[in-house]
Amino acid sequence: MLSRIASLNAAWAQRQALRALNLASLRPAHVPLVFPRCTVATGGVALAGLYGEVFCQELYESPKPLPAAARIVDAGGHLGLASLYFLQRYPDCTLTTFEPNPNLTQLLRQTLAPFARRASLVEAALSTQNGTVEFHITENEPLNVTGGIDNREDPGRAVRVLQVPRVDVREQLVQPVDLMKLDVEGHEFELLPLPLFEPGHVHNLVIEFHDVEQRAAEFRELLRVLTEERGYKVANAERVELSLSQIAALRGCPVLKLY
Repeated sequence: MLSRIASLNAAWAQRQALRALNLASLRPAHVPLVFPRCTVATGGVALAGLYGEVFCQELYESPKPLPAAARIVDAGGHLGLASLYFLQRYPDCTLTTFEPNPNLTQLLRQTLAPFARRASLVEAALSTQNGTVEFHITENEPLNVTGGIDNREDPGRAVRVLQVPRVDVREQLVQPVDLMKLDVEGHEFELLPLPLFEPGHVHNLVIEFHDVEQRAAEFRELLRVLTEERGYKVANAERVELSLSQIAALRGCPVLKLY
């Protein structure tokens, strides 16, 4: 297994190779990676920016060390880069990835197939109940990262509404989780108030929050509950611990680490 420094060096070299594809205007449907050694089914999506966030900046690294056989949940799998990061970074983990967009799941199945012993894909949205739900995607970019139960598309963009399966998070996370990545395009405001989101059950959380300026009061109250009532500590993507006043000043779509 590569050392941490060697892994980061390999990641930066891989990012440069992916940038070269972008500069050459090449968008292959399948991109073989050297780090980690696998092939990503891209559907023609450029990988360099996404890869850099996941493997070079390590946005989704756990805020605390994980046990060897960690249980990891990737909610909002997209093309699977975060899932691949977890499988490479924590080589003895077991991983469950949730993704409801059928345009993405057909790609994810291909990417994760070589890791079937440790990784499983649930083709559904993680939600507060079972059944089906409306899911919004960009009409001309069905693989866009903004697809979600909440319609977060710009008003001027055409949106396609799909009916997709959804599963109750309380049934899916009966057993404790060592690390959960949550990137569900605004639906985090419905999921995180549920009592199971506390440090004794979901030990580490990496969350990309959305629309925190538009939902400022809701965001502040949710983080107050998670910290003061449930006992999480909160750090930014660089793992610098934040106070509630610092959290309240955040803008855009911050990535926060709870532990």
